[in-house]
Amino acid sequence: MALASVVPVYRLGFALLTLAAIVTQLVSLAAAGTLDAVNYLTYFTVDSNLIATILFLVGTARWRSERSASPSTALRF
Repeated sequence: MALASVVPVYRLGFALLTLAAIVTQLVSLAAAGTLDAVNYLTYFTVDSNLIATILFLVGTARWRSERSASPSTALRF
C-alpha cells in the first residue's frame, strides 16, 4: 500500500477520533448536569481540536484532487 493512500485513512481516523473525544466529553458533562455549552466551547483545547478535525476532514476529502505543476501556484489567491 502506497503512502499516498495510507495518509487519507489516518487523517480520517484521527478526525473521527478527535470528534468522538469532544462528543464524549459533552455527553459526560451533560449527564453530570454540569454542562455549560458556551463555556465548554470557549476552551482553547476544544477549539483547536475542532479546527484540527475540520482540517483533517478537508485533507481527506481533497487527497485525490488535481495538484498544480509548481509549488508557487499554490500560494496564489
